[in-house]
Amino acid sequence: MTRRERLRARRLPSTPVTVRTDFGEAADAAFAGVGAAEQKVFEARAAGVPVAAAQAELDKARAGLEAFVEVLQVHPIPPREYDDLLTKHPPTAEQQKQGQIWNLATFGPALLAACVDRGTDDQLSEAEWVEDIDAGVYAPGELTRLLQTCIDVNDRAPDVQVGKG
Repeated sequence: MTRRERLRARRLPSTPVTVRTDFGEAADAAFAGVGAAEQKVFEARAAGVPVAAAQAELDKARAGLEAFVEVLQVHPIPPREYDDLLTKHPPTAEQQKQGQIWNLATFGPALLAACVDRGTDDQLSEAEWVEDIDAGVYAPGELTRLLQTCIDVNDRAPDVQVGKG
C-alpha cells in the first residue's frame, strides 16, 4: 500500500465532550469521588511512588460517572465543507466591526450539526440544535466547549513554534 493510499484510508479520530446530565446527590458524590481519586494520583506522582493503585481507583471512579453524563463525539469535517460553512455564515456588519469572522448565531448551530455525532443516529440537524439551544438544553459553558472543540478539530492552522534563538 502506498503512502497516499494509507493516508486516504485513515479516519481522523473524534474528540469526546462530556456533558453532565444529572445534578442529584448521587451524581455529586460520583463527581466528588473522581476528584478525590484524581488527587490521589497527583499525590502519588508528586511523591514519586507507583501510581497503579491510585490509577485503578480513578478508573473505577470515572466508570461510575457513566450514569450521570452523555459523551458527545466531535468529528472533523472535510476542509471544503468547513470553508463552505464559513462562507454561508458571514458576520453581520456590526459583528465584522467587532472583528468576528462568522455569525455565531447561525454558524454555531451549523457547525454543531456538521460535527457532533457525525454519521450516527444521534446526529442532530441544524434546526434541532437551534431548538435545543433556544430551549436551554445546554448551559452557555457547555455550548462554548462544544463549539470550541468543533473549531479545534477542524483547525488547519500550522503549529508554528518560535525558538529563543
